Amino acid sequence: MKSKIVNRWLKSLMFLLSFATVGFGFFFSAFAAAVASVFVLVCASIVVNRRDWSIAMGIVPSRGAIGWFLSTLLLSMFLATLSVMTLLQTKPHLKIELTSAPLLLAVTVLLQSFVEEVLFRVYLMNKIFRRFFNSEILLCFCSAAFFSLAHLLNYRMSEGVSLSPAPLLFLFLIGFAGSGLYLRQGHILGAWGFHAGWNAVRFAVVLLSDGNRVAESMTFELLEGSWLCLGLSGGLVALSLIHQRRRTRP
Repeated sequence: MKSKIVNRWLKSLMFLLSFATVGFGFFFSAFAAAVASVFVLVCASIVVNRRDWSIAMGIVPSRGAIGWFLSTLLLSMFLATLSVMTLLQTKPHLKIELTSAPLLLAVTVLLQSFVEEVLFRVYLMNKIFRRFFNSEILLCFCSAAFFSLAHLLNYRMSEGVSLSPAPLLFLFLIGFAGSGLYLRQGHILGAWGFHAGWNAVRFAVVLLSDGNRVAESMTFELLEGSWLCLGLSGGLVALSLIHQRRRTRP
C-alpha cells in the first residue's frame, strides 16, 4: 500500500516537473531551455518508470517507428517550404533570410518538439485525459485544444499579442492529427517527426518587410493562418480520421 502511494506521488511530481519545463524558454536561451526540458522529462520518467522509461515517453526503438519519424520529417519540411514559397508569391513585398546557425536551430527544434509531443500526447492526453474519456475523438480534441491554448498563452506572454482564430485553428487541426497518429501507432515518432520538420523550416526562415524583420507572431498569422496551411492541416485531420476508422473497423 505504501509503495503504491509513493509511486502515485512520484507520478504527480513527474507531471508537475514536466509541465514546468514549458516556462524554461522565458528564462534561458531557446537551446538551453530545450536541453533543460528534455533532461527534466527523461530524469522524471526514469524515476517513475525505471527500465520502461523510454516506452512510457512514447519512444519505441524499432525500424518502423524510425521510418515514420524520417518520412513525416521530410514530408513536413516539404509542406512548410511549399507554404513559405506560396506566401512569398502572394505577398511580393515580403523577403526572407536564413538563420546564421542552422545546426543549433536544428538541435533546438528537435528537442523542443520532442518535449511538446511527450507533454501533450503522452502525459496530458494518454495519462490524464484518458481517466475521464474513453472516446479517442474526445482525447484528440482535448489534446489539440490544450495544444493551441498553450501557443496562444505563449505569444501573449512573450510578445503581448493574441493570435487570431485562423492560426489557432491551424494549431488545433495539427494537434488533432498528431494526437490521432500517436493513438494509431502507439508511439510519438511519427507526430514528432512532422512537428520537428515543420518547425525546422519555420524558424530557419526569417520574414522581412521593407528590410525590417517581421515579428514572430505576425509571421505566424501570415503563414500558419493562410488558407493553404489551413487546407493542409484539414487534410491531415481527414487522413487521421480515416486511419482511426480502419483501425477500429471489425
